[in-house]
Amino acid sequence: MAEKKLPALGQVIIIVGIVGSLLAIVTGVANKDVLNFLAGTVGLVIFWGLFRLKPWSVTAVSILLSIRIIWTLILVVKGFSLAAGIPSLLISGFIIYYFNSSKLKSFYA
Repeated sequence: MAEKKLPALGQVIIIVGIVGSLLAIVTGVANKDVLNFLAGTVGLVIFWGLFRLKPWSVTAVSILLSIRIIWTLILVVKGFSLAAGIPSLLISGFIIYYFNSSKLKSFYA
């Protein structure tokens, strides 16, 4: 049986997610910021699950990025830069769409 291999875009998204999660962990430790550390740890577990093709990881990344979208919307309403908020919303929305598309669902079945 042939080994399943994600498309290149999926691999890049996972790598960026893992690196971003590691950076959040390091930042959390360096600044003694428990929230940043926990967010990085949760992200690392989820993106590692995506890398290992675990079925639960698609649901988990959708929940994590939905929380990020809600948080970004709250920040924009409170006066955070719209120029920074829109790319974050678009990227998060695209990643949710991409990992829930039929093309990738077959990898996580």
